[in-house]
Amino acid sequence: MTRYLHVFLSMAVLCFLVTFSSPAQAITRYVSVSGCGGIPSPCYAQVSAAVDASNGGDVIHIYPGTYLNEANLNTMDTQGNISLITVNASGVPTPGTATMTNSDVAPLFCDGFTGDITVNGLNLECTDNTPGNDQESGLVFRNVTGRITLIDVDARSTSWDGIAIYSCTGDVTITRCTAHNSYDDGFSISEGTTGNATITDSRAYENFQDGFQFDMTGNVILTDCLSENNDNPQIPDNDEDGFDLEVNGDINIDECRALNNGQEGIDIEFCSGSVSITDSTSQNNGGEGIDTDELGTGLLIERCRTLSNTGEGIQVASYQAPEGPITISCCDIAGNDEGLHLYEDATVQAINNWWGNASGPDESGNLGGTGDSIVIEDAGTVNYNPWLTTQFSQSAACGGSTQSIPTTDTWGMIIMATILALAAFKFMPRCQGA
Repeated sequence: MTRYLHVFLSMAVLCFLVTFSSPAQAITRYVSVSGCGGIPSPCYAQVSAAVDASNGGDVIHIYPGTYLNEANLNTMDTQGNISLITVNASGVPTPGTATMTNSDVAPLFCDGFTGDITVNGLNLECTDNTPGNDQESGLVFRNVTGRITLIDVDARSTSWDGIAIYSCTGDVTITRCTAHNSYDDGFSISEGTTGNATITDSRAYENFQDGFQFDMTGNVILTDCLSENNDNPQIPDNDEDGFDLEVNGDINIDECRALNNGQEGIDIEFCSGSVSITDSTSQNNGGEGIDTDELGTGLLIERCRTLSNTGEGIQVASYQAPEGPITISCCDIAGNDEGLHLYEDATVQAINNWWGNASGPDESGNLGGTGDSIVIEDAGTVNYNPWLTTQFSQSAACGGSTQSIPTTDTWGMIIMATILALAAFKFMPRCQGA
């Protein structure tokens, strides 16, 4: 009898341990500010309540509406991977249908979190009227160990950054996001963040400081991004760059635009690796179009437009040792205070560029050149001949088309000439046969 009792107690203890020590199974939770009628269970009235109940691996579906409180991911029941996704009334993921807003702290935040975080489709805004508190961004993730993925997020803050990622470890992916009308930067990935950052099809506009501000370790890829009208007219000479990058890694900028920002359009303050800027435009900025400093293993600027900037179109200020190659080719550099300013004792290969005039750049070695100027400090060298006599998009040397496209007037002349030729042929004398 004693032996059977011992076996029974052992099995009971084993069942207890299995039941209460196993991790909770990941589930989908639902949030609706309009009530939970007809919505699957478990359903909550606020995002914060769903977060509080969540375990690692859970997904939170947020239904349309405005949610007037904050959610702290640190309060999860069991910390781990978490996804927050906006859905429409039918439960189908639909960006922009749900807004989280708060007046005294970021509506979505965490500090000291382990796990992957995905935010998809949320509008986030902090409306505090006391500027200067870095806890009051639209979104602030600090000291996260894990991947951060933001998709279709719209964020702003009247106190600090729109989207702030500080002191995190892990890759950051930002796709189709917008950061605007914020007191500080639009997007900020800084304060010792380590991991690769990939930003695609995203916009920063009308922020008081930089549109995109990155100070981090890892490779940065920016593709098809726009930084526009980031300026604070109340504070002259403030940090108001379109893209402001200090990166211990490689930088790749492709098909991006920096327009009408208070200072530099694209400002590379430091890069330990290579910098590639291709198919991008920097125009009408209050400082340099492209400003590079403390370069690492190489600089490539190709098929870019630096136009009508108050400062230099392109500035190469300093290089780390050993010097890497500097290539600027197939670019339009026109209407700037100076076209290219080289402050470094380096050699720049700058052939096949359009300097704003067919006569080439204004440079001491090019008598009669009236395009944007080339200024060389110290013992540097800029090889700029041959140059383009038209914009790079129309130059065969850069893969452009040199064929003229018929205008309306041209087509009219062609049609008229054809009519006259047919008329002349109709009344032309015919040879009679014998």
